[in-house]
Amino acid sequence: MQGLPKIWEKEDEFYFTKNMSPGPTVIMANDLTSLNQDEPEKVKMFGGSYTELYPSAWYYNFDGGYTWCTTLGHAKTDYMSDTTFIQHIFQGIRYVAGQVKKIDFSKAYADSRDTPIR
Repeated sequence: MQGLPKIWEKEDEFYFTKNMSPGPTVIMANDLTSLNQDEPEKVKMFGGSYTELYPSAWYYNFDGGYTWCTTLGHAKTDYMSDTTFIQHIFQGIRYVAGQVKKIDFSKAYADSRDTPIR
């Protein structure tokens, strides 16, 4: 998150994830208190155990693999003219690319796309 504003106000669509794989390292969070409070029961229902902050960017390091996820970027203009968003995306790409030193195929175990993460 280096170089990004500490508080980044950005209007975007937001989707709650009911089932996150365990163990994400959250690096940025949405402020749930900034959502439309006319229907707080919806925020509570979809937000689950999250009450004030909800992950908006996170990464996983698992089984020799690396992922970086963001919930932002639903508008086409985000990718064309929003320099802060573009920096956000490139930081995620640089993070994942920087983790890979050597591919260790001995850690591969999936035999289909539905094989669960161990």
